[in-house]
Amino acid sequence: MSGGNPHPTASMLFTPEPLGSVHLPIAHGATVNRRIRQSTNPGPPSTDKPSLQDKLVVALLAMKVRAATDADSEAIVEVLTATWGGTIAVAHGIAYDAATLPALVAEQDGRIVGLLTYTIVDDELEVVTIDAPVRHLGVGGALIGAAADVARQAGAQRLWLITTNDNLDALRFYQRRGLRIVGVSPGAVDASRVVKPSIPLTGAYDIPLHDELTLELRLD
Repeated sequence: MSGGNPHPTASMLFTPEPLGSVHLPIAHGATVNRRIRQSTNPGPPSTDKPSLQDKLVVALLAMKVRAATDADSEAIVEVLTATWGGTIAVAHGIAYDAATLPALVAEQDGRIVGLLTYTIVDDELEVVTIDAPVRHLGVGGALIGAAADVARQAGAQRLWLITTNDNLDALRFYQRRGLRIVGVSPGAVDASRVVKPSIPLTGAYDIPLHDELTLELRLD
């Protein structure tokens, strides 16, 4: 289930939005490859403070996405607890202990800065949780792209996830990167609240939290 802190999420699979003239695709298990077009007339060096674009480039160059290992277990629990209040995530009527699922981590300077947990059943990869506590640094996109790579390598035909009706930022993000809304389940969050009473009554933007939306990315 995509929720909690689902930062807009891109990789080799998606065409990332250009940041000025900087293009930053991120591949699973690799550092960022970048192509920066040089101005034909760059002029004198700037004495301004680093821009947001500069900071983003630096952050992405220092980040890689890899499969989680046993050594990451404690950090994974910490991330899940900070976002979800525990390791249990409930979606489409199923309670998952996300700490026990296969995971991808985004790592920067030896620190985990993003986490995606998933499950593969038959020819489908479900993203169960995705967390990128620091926004606007491309972490979520790197994780989704890496998950798509994992799905393809496993022979999956579909990557899918659940988000909630309040999660407007996530809906914008996923759709801009090729995922399509393929299902709406009215009242599904209300039903999940029976399983996990800590699910709040209102979500982002003070929107009453009732429904689940299913989004998918076809990989075939």
